Amino acid sequence: MRTVTPVILAAGLGVRFGGDVPKCLATVDGRPLLAHAFRALKAAGFESVHLVVGYKADVIEAWLNASPAPVAVSLVRNPDYARRSIHSFHCAARVVQGPILLIEGDLLYGPQIIKDLCADERPDLVPCGPIRQPRPWLIERGP
Repeated sequence: MRTVTPVILAAGLGVRFGGDVPKCLATVDGRPLLAHAFRALKAAGFESVHLVVGYKADVIEAWLNASPAPVAVSLVRNPDYARRSIHSFHCAARVVQGPILLIEGDLLYGPQIIKDLCADERPDLVPCGPIRQPRPWLIERGP
């Protein structure tokens, strides 16, 4: 498996979810999406993650303090979170050296997709599906 640093983007306004809670704290099966993400990363063999926060960062930080994660979490602050997720990525890229496993904070996924992405040697991969091919989540960037 190649060495990558996981980065979760959780700085956005949450307009798609509505409500007053950051998207990454929306609950699925009784746990916030971030809790699922941290467990999946731990099960995939990771010990740490960078978490980019912006909108309602204080709420996310309070949740982290009340609910310790199974992986070490380094907060990266994006004060310009309204500029879209690409700006959050740039904030993370300033502090992370080497390849990044970029994860959206409002998605639900299991450890196997993380392992498969990290095991693949192609430089740029995008998880997607469902389509009919042996590993539908691996799409190689074109020439």
